[in-house]
Amino acid sequence: MHISVLLKETIQALQVRPDGVYLDATGGMGGHARELVQNLGKNGRLYVADADWRTVEKLEDIFKGDARVCVLHARFSELGALLQKKTMEPVDGLVADLGFSSFQLESAEYGFSFKETAPLDMRLDVRRERSALDLIDDLSAEELANLFYTLGEERYSRKIAVALKHDYLQGTIHSTADLRGLCERVLGRWYRGQKIHPATRVFQALRIAVNHEVQELEALLKALPSLLKKGGRAAIISFHSLEDRRVKIFFREMAKGDWKVITKKPVTPSEEEIGNNPRSRSAKLRIIERTF
Repeated sequence: MHISVLLKETIQALQVRPDGVYLDATGGMGGHARELVQNLGKNGRLYVADADWRTVEKLEDIFKGDARVCVLHARFSELGALLQKKTMEPVDGLVADLGFSSFQLESAEYGFSFKETAPLDMRLDVRRERSALDLIDDLSAEELANLFYTLGEERYSRKIAVALKHDYLQGTIHSTADLRGLCERVLGRWYRGQKIHPATRVFQALRIAVNHEVQELEALLKALPSLLKKGGRAAIISFHSLEDRRVKIFFREMAKGDWKVITKKPVTPSEEEIGNNPRSRSAKLRIIERTF
């Protein structure tokens, strides 16, 4: 079962008005969107967007019949174009939960998890051309090492990259199980006694690269001035340092102008929330307000 992270804190920070217009840029399983709708009056409006068409179909079912809600199939980088096409209007508040739903993480069809045996795909949006396996095919061992180091912060990136490229060329890498086994064989000795599996950082790096997660986040941040009305707030929840660092730096730069950072330090889950939802442990919520 999916549990939305920092739900109460996010909704409170957005200061939802009954007649306001809001955007949930990462609809997911609808947790934040449901809460937003409950705070809207009959003249309020909610846009719910997601890059995953499978999730979009679920969201359409959830909000079927509610004229206040418009569900959109869109990546972060496409939201600005929707605004220009009048498919969407500037909003009073925006929420973006950069994590993945339990359904996406646990479903074999995505290939995100090394716990499930599935094709090495990892595309959240199937419109993207390259799967994880295509990426392994296209990149050299050196390029894979750089990817694992920069996007996965994997200390032994060169060891696993060289082994992966070798095994792929030998025709023995096809599935998540194959990659998991390789990581256990090559990296296992260095991960003994650690809390994470040897494949964790490699899978993370491939997923981020396949879905252009860094570029998509940067596109969302750059679009905030056009997406938000004066007085509008953006609430962004990140789950690893690569994301949080970018959000923190962008907010700091915007605050040199006519923007106000509401969270001097990120809001993190309470011990009670972590106990109920261990996946929330690494979540950080940052909020900024457009003041002009």
